[in-house]
Amino acid sequence: MFRGTVTLALAGFLFILFPAIIEEPGLVVHPNELPAIATVEPTATPVATPTATPPPTATPLPDALTSMKNSVAADELWIDVYLSARQLSLYRGQELLRGYTVAIGAPDTPTPVDRWRISEKITNPGPGTQFGTRWMRIDALDPATGKYRWTDYGIHGTDEPDKIGLEVSNGCVRLVNAQVEELFSLVPMYTQVITRE
Repeated sequence: MFRGTVTLALAGFLFILFPAIIEEPGLVVHPNELPAIATVEPTATPVATPTATPPPTATPLPDALTSMKNSVAADELWIDVYLSARQLSLYRGQELLRGYTVAIGAPDTPTPVDRWRISEKITNPGPGTQFGTRWMRIDALDPATGKYRWTDYGIHGTDEPDKIGLEVSNGCVRLVNAQVEELFSLVPMYTQVITRE
């Protein structure tokens, strides 16, 4: 019985599409024997024309340089180390004061991308070191606590000036001695530093 009901319903549907006699073995259905199907006349409902919605425009997050420029006082000294350009720049607020070519970390000991501050300044850190004539330790900012943590990284001179512009250090930023001496004399303790790609 169930099969016959399904067959009748299917036959009625097919008959609407194909107005002819639809047969199944043992069952013959003629168009006049099909149950009446209520029809609903479509109403004229205005359809809104779809408009192209432009994709949402994401506000780009400020890069490290923009973020630093926006966070320092107008007269505050700060340092930007642009690693891929091998460039260290000294700023006062938004004003660029000095630019130096630097050596950075080797591929297996890269200079970390971070936000720092100078926490120690040493004149003539010692003969036989790779620190040249000046050493400035930089401590990294911990974004979770907002505090700086001690590191072994620094900005310093070099006894190998021919390697300036290369990736050769253990992660520190190296300058020619005359330039690190100038920078050392200009920046106070706790000067902020960023290192960025």
